[in-house]
Parts: sequence; structure tokens; C-alpha cells
Amino acid sequence: MADPITRKSGNDKRRFSDEQIRRLEAMFASESKLEPRRKTEVARELGLQPRQVAIWFQNKRARWKSKHVEKEYAALAASYDALSDRFESLKREKQSLVDQLRKLKGEGGSDGESESGKNEFEVKEEGVGMVEEEEMMMRMVDTASDWGGLDFDDVVMDQSSCQWLGFWS
Repeated sequence: MADPITRKSGNDKRRFSDEQIRRLEAMFASESKLEPRRKTEVARELGLQPRQVAIWFQNKRARWKSKHVEKEYAALAASYDALSDRFESLKREKQSLVDQLRKLKGEGGSDGESESGKNEFEVKEEGVGMVEEEEMMMRMVDTASDWGGLDFDDVVMDQSSCQWLGFWS
């Protein structure tokens, strides 16, 4: 067998032969880390020093990890881009719905108004909101015994403190 290690002219850097690299790659596919005894066996089989084999495996693991991180980043970036596009689409849809709502409220005129002077949509919206709020309070009072007698007289229902409410208004 010819000398498996070749020297690059003008440089003392050692290179592996194609056959050595092929066999090291095959071994790396099955085991990314070698035990000391196995490292010595591989080095003997390939005509290398155990230190060369150890360094090759260490470098290969580092390159594999770097490529793996790049692939994960690309997948996350693509996912982020898709979510960002979807978010922007939802913002546009929301704005369109808000515009439609304003248009409907503005077009109510005298035939869509109740005795109080409010648009029927506004009356329904307020009525539903009050019913839902009252039902929620009743459920909270019913479960107060489970919470150690929490006094709900001190609870203030302030919609302006809801973070998500700003998104929809």
C-alpha cells in the first residue's frame, strides 16, 4: 500500500487519501464518536495516527453540527416568514372588517335607529356584551367557594387593561 498521507507542496499540512476519507465517512455515519480502542483500530487499518483519526472525527462533528444549525435556522426563518405574511394578511383583513363596520354604522340612517337614537347594531353589540359580562361574573361568583371565599366586590372589570383588546379595536 502506498503512503496514504500526502504532503501538499510548500505546506506541511497532511491530507487524507480519497479511500481513507470514504472509509472515515462510512464509519462516521454509524458512529459519530469513537471509543479509544476503536480509534486505535481504525487508525491502524487506515495507516494513520490515532490522533489524526480523533481530530478528523472532531472536525466532522463540528461541520455536521454547523450544517445542522444552518438547516434549523433556514426552517425557522421560513416558518417565521410564513407567520409574518399571515399576520400581515390578518391585519389587512381586520382593517377591512373595521372599515366595513364603520360603513355599516354610518349607513344606518333613520330607518336603522332605535328610539334611543342608536343604531340597531350598536344596541345589539351592547346588549350581547352586557349579557356575556353578567354570565361571566355569575360563573366567577359560583366558583368563589373553590377559591377560598374570594370577595368579588373588589374585582373591577376594566376592558382597557386587556392587552388583546387593542389589537381588535
